[in-house]
Amino acid sequence: MPLSKVDFERMVLSEGRPVNLLRRGTPDVVVSNILAKVRRARNSPETDDLTGGMVEDVYMIICTTVEMVAAGFSMPPENADRFQFDGEYHLVKAVYPLWLSQTLVGYRIQVQG
Repeated sequence: MPLSKVDFERMVLSEGRPVNLLRRGTPDVVVSNILAKVRRARNSPETDDLTGGMVEDVYMIICTTVEMVAAGFSMPPENADRFQFDGEYHLVKAVYPLWLSQTLVGYRIQVQG
């Protein structure tokens, strides 16, 4: 049975954790406590080497449009927007819309930092 929009939203909300989304601007627009599924994507794509052998981590954030609309955030996130989780800020590098049939249900967002 194919995944429905409701099933997708339920999955993200049940497995998600709070993240804050900061939209660039003057002043920054802050959208707090959006539930999103966050997974580490270390070395896929490859991480950037920093000084001293440190590397920047890459994460994929999966969020629903429902959460963003409810928080009053205009979509989609853009490069230079930032997500905050685990006490750190992560810069948006790429945004991929997620479609079920012909309905936009969310975004897969690559962040780095």
